[in-house]
Amino acid sequence: MSNDAPKPILLVDGRNLMYRAIFANKNGKGYSKAHHFVVMLRFMWGWLDKFQPCAVNVFWDAPRKSVWRRKVFPGYKNRDGKKYRDDIKDDLIITQAAARAIFAHMGVRQYKKKGMEADDLIYSACRVLSPSPIIICSSDKDYEQIVFRMTNVRHYDPMKEKFTGAPDYDPALAKALAGDTSDTIDGYEGIGPVKSGKLARSVTDLEEFLEARGKEPYIRNRLLVDMALCPYLLKNDLYVRKVLASHTSFDKKVIMAEGKKHRVGGLASEFSRIVGPFKLLLENDQK
Repeated sequence: MSNDAPKPILLVDGRNLMYRAIFANKNGKGYSKAHHFVVMLRFMWGWLDKFQPCAVNVFWDAPRKSVWRRKVFPGYKNRDGKKYRDDIKDDLIITQAAARAIFAHMGVRQYKKKGMEADDLIYSACRVLSPSPIIICSSDKDYEQIVFRMTNVRHYDPMKEKFTGAPDYDPALAKALAGDTSDTIDGYEGIGPVKSGKLARSVTDLEEFLEARGKEPYIRNRLLVDMALCPYLLKNDLYVRKVLASHTSFDKKVIMAEGKKHRVGGLASEFSRIVGPFKLLLENDQK
């Protein structure tokens, strides 16, 4: 990136980052003595150093049972009775509480809206911020549909430590056909990633397939998975604009007080390295 190129805006999927930090903290060496939020900041510090963004925005999911997709399909992300890791539920609650309280005084804008998932709000943020360069940090493959549609957006996968390329077909269309087991969305029988990708590349083949197999599952699934079809899209756009227009500040005293309140071990000892860059980022943005 040249010095004259505009700096990117960083959009972070908060829950996705929390999962990564918690698992790293529980399973990795050298992490266990620190609070999960400190591990989150370590990862974010790496992104600030790597991408040199002009701003950082963090997006949070509404509670799963309240998301609007449940009204369309009650089985959406309904894992009752299914095998699913639930052993970090308390860790997620504690970590998010600390993150939201401390980010508020680190110059980080945060987004959380009733009934919305992070990807709904990130999609709106990409629309509102266009044509500014944007980097989405998340291991969730669903963000590939934004890269497919918006040339100013790049998707960085922290697990693979690289950017994902723009696919040559609409990922939302393909997912509507194949379904998604992690979201408990059933697709068409016998249709996986390979076949759905081929159908997504051909208008004629897709039409023939839907005529033969029925359009209703595709229509329902497309509404569930396609961020552009969120029925609250325009309201989300306005909400994002409101947050972007809000004042941000950096207050070390309050950060430390909130860290003590939420028992964030390791924050003080690593403050200058993992928190300090956020102050510098804010100061540069305000010049």
